[in-house]
Amino acid sequence: MIKILFVNHGLYYGGATASLFLLIKSLHEYSVEAHLRVTSCRSDEMKMDFLNYCESVEEVDPGQIYHSMAASIGPVGIVKAILKSSDELIKDINELGIQIVHFNTTVFPHVLKRVRQETEAKIITHVREMFPEDRPILRQYMINQIGRYSDCILAISDNEAKPFSNHSNVHVMPNPFDFASLDNVGDTFRTERGISEEQVLVGMMGQCHKGKGQLEFLKAIKIVLAKRLPDLNVRFVLIGVNQPESWGLPLLDRLRRSYRYYNSLMRYMKEHNLDDDTIVLPYSYDVFPTLKAMDIMVRPAISGDPWGRDIIESMAFAKPIIATGESEFYVQNGENGYLVPPSDPQAMAEKIIELALDKDRRLSLGASGAQRIRQMCDLSNYGKNLNECYESLVT
Repeated sequence: MIKILFVNHGLYYGGATASLFLLIKSLHEYSVEAHLRVTSCRSDEMKMDFLNYCESVEEVDPGQIYHSMAASIGPVGIVKAILKSSDELIKDINELGIQIVHFNTTVFPHVLKRVRQETEAKIITHVREMFPEDRPILRQYMINQIGRYSDCILAISDNEAKPFSNHSNVHVMPNPFDFASLDNVGDTFRTERGISEEQVLVGMMGQCHKGKGQLEFLKAIKIVLAKRLPDLNVRFVLIGVNQPESWGLPLLDRLRRSYRYYNSLMRYMKEHNLDDDTIVLPYSYDVFPTLKAMDIMVRPAISGDPWGRDIIESMAFAKPIIATGESEFYVQNGENGYLVPPSDPQAMAEKIIELALDKDRRLSLGASGAQRIRQMCDLSNYGKNLNECYESLVT
């Protein structure tokens, strides 16, 4: 029995939590005792799901020095995180007899040295995000700490693995997908909203954050609708756009980045008369029925990283992808979707129109994508490969 402690920055609706859940689930048939420590938990439902596969799920916060989906953590915040006590985490590792600490994120590099020095556990760092290009000192610190103290580095694509080319134990493991979950997905999205099967649904899925590119998607929608093509019967769906919770102080709310961004999206839709042609949905724990109803999926990320969880799930449902960036790790341009430059709504709009008008092309690209994802992301293969990785560290 291998005792593993997983450390994550939080449990909340999003790709990172979904990928972690499937990771732990993939180990269920192996001799693994899993424990999970998170900085926060926003959903009791999620916690209960994790407890089906974990011996314990508890909140521990050793401080994080970077958050790609929130306001930048400044120098003072970074120093505070580094100085924050990790005593509780170290205590858990030693008292539980943990053999492997699997950091499911790169935001705790300042903790790795202490784990190495004060415990017997091996360290795995899972690189799930690109390092901040706009903060070179922080970027290099994160890479150096992870490279120096990690016994093994897992990367979700070859892009995340590049900074660790000199490390002796790096594995590229695409995030898993449980294809059995496709069997019982409901098919009521269109009927509940009175949407005909002939109308082409174009969706995007992601947390409401500037980097995800919702505004770029809206700009592309505006371009598509402005053409008024007679044969174009299309509607758009933004999945995961939640209105931020109010702090109860309107002035403070208006200063918050998330609040401002959400309002900018709503204002843009109103100013350009997009409301009637665009459905805005909050993020749901069960997003698959919505995803199943889409005909085309778009990932308009500003950073141009066409390898997120939304792409895996969309391709598993045989949806053609339009994504920003150049990497063909998942999306092979012209074979299972299209790649366009970041922040180029015109190019995005042209591909949307092309696919919306050509059903055969949509189906062909979607089928090719589904086949590729089955080859790369099968849950059973993932569990086998991950367990072999763990065994190599403790034997």
